[in-house]
Formats: sequence, C-alpha cells, structure tokens
Amino acid sequence: FGHAAPLPLGGPVEATILPVGDNDWYAIEAPAAGSFAVTVDNVDPALDVVVRLLDSEARIVGDWQGPPRKGGVTEAVFPVPAAGSFRLQVSDGNNDARSRNPYRLAVEFK
Repeated sequence: FGHAAPLPLGGPVEATILPVGDNDWYAIEAPAAGSFAVTVDNVDPALDVVVRLLDSEARIVGDWQGPPRKGGVTEAVFPVPAAGSFRLQVSDGNNDARSRNPYRLAVEFK
C-alpha cells in the first residue's frame, strides 16, 4: 500500500501477477469528485484479475470487482466523493494463480 506505483490517468500500463499471492498497488489522483473507470484486459486465461479502491488512509472506497470468467476483461467504476489520493489494488481473484504474461490496466477519471 505504501509503495504504490504512480499511475497516470488515461494511458495503459502493463504488469504481472507473479508470484502466487502477488498484489499490485497503484497510486491515483482524483482531481475532483467523480469516478474512476478501471479496465483490465489482455489477461492470461489462468487469472481472474480483480480490483478494489482504497483512500489514502487505507479505507475501502470501492470493494472488489472482477471479470465474468478467468481470462476475462475486468471493468469497474468506483465513485470518489472528493479530490484526493487513492490506491488501486490489483490481484488474482483467489490469490491462487500467477502468470508471466502481463495484464494491461487503464484508469480514466470521469
């Protein structure tokens, strides 16, 4: 949580879920009240990539959301009440799989 990688809004990034139990953390900034639209695609068929949103105090703002099936696209919308710093957590749904193949993550502010 404390070592979250800065994630620019709009442009995609690639990362892996490796080893089993890996959680990726991203720091994102909301310029105002609104919502973050999160898309995770290019997912290895062994993974069901899930995401959730926390505020800067590690309080859950948006609970886990995931794909309809393993290897599927995760699309989530997380409302944010005000401008500020947030953390996006990305993980395998049951923390029971890994992949050397990268997933692609993009976050837009609306």
